[in-house]
Amino acid sequence: MCFVATCWAQKAFEGYDYCAPQGASGLKVKRFEETYICVTINGMQRAIFNPKADDYSLLNIQDSQNSLPSGSGIIAKNEGFVSNATCANSSLSDFFVTIEVSSLGATQVVPYIYQKRSCDGSAKFFPFMTAIIFVEDGEVQTITYDEECAFCNGKSNCQANGFDKSRNDTFSSDVYVECGYSPDECSNLAGGGADCDLRVYVAWVGTDANGEFFTSGNSRFSRFRQFSIGSLFDAAQKEVTAGANEAKKAGGEAEKIPGQVL
Repeated sequence: MCFVATCWAQKAFEGYDYCAPQGASGLKVKRFEETYICVTINGMQRAIFNPKADDYSLLNIQDSQNSLPSGSGIIAKNEGFVSNATCANSSLSDFFVTIEVSSLGATQVVPYIYQKRSCDGSAKFFPFMTAIIFVEDGEVQTITYDEECAFCNGKSNCQANGFDKSRNDTFSSDVYVECGYSPDECSNLAGGGADCDLRVYVAWVGTDANGEFFTSGNSRFSRFRQFSIGSLFDAAQKEVTAGANEAKKAGGEAEKIPGQVL
């Protein structure tokens, strides 16, 4: 379940939206063979990971709580992408850091708000995300995320964090929700000095290129919470995160987005 793989970065797509090394196309997913998953920040910079399909895994971007790679910019509420956040403009109040997960030719249906920062100095982090990748005969069809707030202690921190691109704001409904934490709450989470670094758990659903069924979707954390099997939830979380200290940083461009696949 836990493994180490390489990660590298691509600058601002440069017209290449397919989630794979440039030049690749038409790839199909096979169980337990390496494939490609991308984590894109604000639609501008993305890290590429190559985990094994159907391993329930964790993608981690180190130190993302404190800094983002050059060129990532930020999303101003009701305005859109800006290179730098500034509160000098009286019309601006909130800024977002958004995340989109893609795999081969499919991208997450609704972007995920990872950070929300306000001109009043407050901030909110949504560091945990479970991406569910739907595959049919090896072709990635769509990607969504598990909005069960499985990582919250109770539901008090469960908040809306789906991002509406048409409005450059949070969706007004609570269809897309996840656990949100203030900076002080981040410091109290288990995880050392990188408590609110982005962690994307990945589960697979459907069939691979050989017609075999994926099974990792049955192991996502919300399933354990749904049936109130707390001990299994805790055990699964420890198992998925067990390899954190062994993950490698890729060289070159990936140093701007040091990624881990655990």
